[in-house]
Amino acid sequence: MTAGKHKVKFVVLLCLLTITTSSSAQIRNDKRLSVIQPELRERFVGKLNLYFELKRTHHYEKLYELLSQRYSGVTREKLSREEFKRKNQEVAAQGRNAIPIKWKLAKIMKALDDKGNETYFIFVDMKARYRGRDIDDKAYFEARMENGDWYFREYYVET
Repeated sequence: MTAGKHKVKFVVLLCLLTITTSSSAQIRNDKRLSVIQPELRERFVGKLNLYFELKRTHHYEKLYELLSQRYSGVTREKLSREEFKRKNQEVAAQGRNAIPIKWKLAKIMKALDDKGNETYFIFVDMKARYRGRDIDDKAYFEARMENGDWYFREYYVET
């Protein structure tokens, strides 16, 4: 009986390793990620998923930790942690935020932002909850490597 339990655990572990390996290989070979160096892709996908999950679950303090220190474009400077949390809570209370339900990476472009920083412009197809109903929409935002990790600028939905 003990040997049987070990065989089952081994098979389950083998299946998990196979799934992890194939998804890692898929990430490395995904053409949409081709502008990102291969060794940085898995971390990018992980941070991107974490970003959307924190946005979806309204964990604004944790989401703040994923924001880039180098802002550009429409938002000239990064809000303080308290301002960011308060702003997001106000928008959520008014029902004006698009809460991501599902997201799919559409395209990434690598370019310099308006301040000359290397930036990855991310385009995402998403299903979101907006003003009490589910909508299909597109989102756009920026990602940057800072201090050896991925950080983002807030996303914009085209609703």
